[in-house]
Amino acid sequence: MHSLYHCRNISCDGILVVMESFVHADIFFVITTAAVVLVSAALVVVLVYVVRIARDAEHLVGRMRKEGDEIMDDVHVLHRGVKNAAKKSRLGGFFFAGRKHKRRS
Repeated sequence: MHSLYHCRNISCDGILVVMESFVHADIFFVITTAAVVLVSAALVVVLVYVVRIARDAEHLVGRMRKEGDEIMDDVHVLHRGVKNAAKKSRLGGFFFAGRKHKRRS
């Protein structure tokens, strides 16, 4: 009986070479799989943070729009108040007497 490692004919040497290449392939695939798993986990973590940042940005933009609308309403009220006060004064009547108000679209 010959053991696999003590075999001297060509077919046994070929089997050893094939087995050695399978071992190298297995090591390569184990390392590659580990790398893919680690990179995928890192990408998931990064995407979670990106989603959180996007939600916070959306919330802030919504608040900015609301505040901007409120500021514009306040400016319109102030503008109407100044305009009415100017029309009531003697000097304001001079400036606003002949003017027709053009509507902005």
